[in-house]
Amino acid sequence: MALKHMTKEIRAHVSNIVRFLIIPAILGLLAGAVGGMFAFSYYLAGLSDVPIQAPGRPTFAVTAPLPETEIASRLQAMNLMVYPKRAATGTEVDRILNPDAALGVATVLTSDGWLITHASVVKGGAFQIALDGQMVDPKQVVLDPATGAALIKIDSDSLTVAGLEDTNRLKPGAALYMEDEGGRFLKTWFAGTTPLARPGRPLALASSDQFSQAWRLDSVVGPKAVGGAVLTVGGNLAGVILPSTDGSAATFLPMHLFRSSLADLFRGQAATRPTLGVNYIDLSTATLSGPAPAAQGLLVTGSKSGGIPAVVTGGAAAMAGVQEGDILTRLDDTDLLAGRDLAEILADYRPGARVTLELLRGSEHLTLDVTLK
Repeated sequence: MALKHMTKEIRAHVSNIVRFLIIPAILGLLAGAVGGMFAFSYYLAGLSDVPIQAPGRPTFAVTAPLPETEIASRLQAMNLMVYPKRAATGTEVDRILNPDAALGVATVLTSDGWLITHASVVKGGAFQIALDGQMVDPKQVVLDPATGAALIKIDSDSLTVAGLEDTNRLKPGAALYMEDEGGRFLKTWFAGTTPLARPGRPLALASSDQFSQAWRLDSVVGPKAVGGAVLTVGGNLAGVILPSTDGSAATFLPMHLFRSSLADLFRGQAATRPTLGVNYIDLSTATLSGPAPAAQGLLVTGSKSGGIPAVVTGGAAAMAGVQEGDILTRLDDTDLLAGRDLAEILADYRPGARVTLELLRGSEHLTLDVTLK
């Protein structure tokens, strides 16, 4: 009887353990699993909203500083020498090792074979790219007249590529890196902007549809370095070196000018850029011969001697009612009083975009709706 009673008590204890410990534990595990499934599905749903970058296409980014040895290595891999196409006199390696024969440099833009350089490097006719000890013919060349850049497509799928620096964020004094014409690693600094000289156009007169500023470096490089990469301390591509005709400090073409047009260029099309259709003088930086207006902004004006109209007939500004003598002060949320190139501001838009333009006409404040062309 005692054994039977003890067995009954043991069964009761086991039943209590199952009821109060094991079953709740199992139920808790099941609840956690169900909750985890809901959380994971929610996470996946969130991922579907994140744009996925196509392989080989660089993105605009800001990264932490890299060791200079790594930046030097990246520069060397991204800078591909451009040579005139001709019958080889000796081995291809002999030609590649002779930088005096080079036309300039092309910078790797994407891992699948898109390069960028200045049009002056490739304007002389047939050319080839030195890659892995061989001369490679270009498959396609796309010119961007607004910036003076040339994009080149070659057959390759494993080139070293850097992210694109959001160069609007660069401040004078920021450290930058490049190679001189002998391939030597060079540390330099961003020294601000400088006006681009354009034949037949007064230096102070800018166009809303043509970039009028180059970005200066605190170094001098030779003509064989034109088209080469300029990298930031984070190893991102800040731009490509522009030609210099007077031996002055080097300038470069900043990458943010291509923000809205890279997709066109990658499709092998000419860059589709918006146009406003005005010529102007920036009152914050220009020195006028006559009395200066009291207001600051972009004074819409032209050059009669140069045949440059203030407002382009049939252009977006003319259609919206902009007149010669107006002072443009604001485009959407962007203040036009700080000396920034109007073409750079428009580079973030696409043709057909509707913008709000604020201006002064005498003492009258006007707001116009403009459809960019």
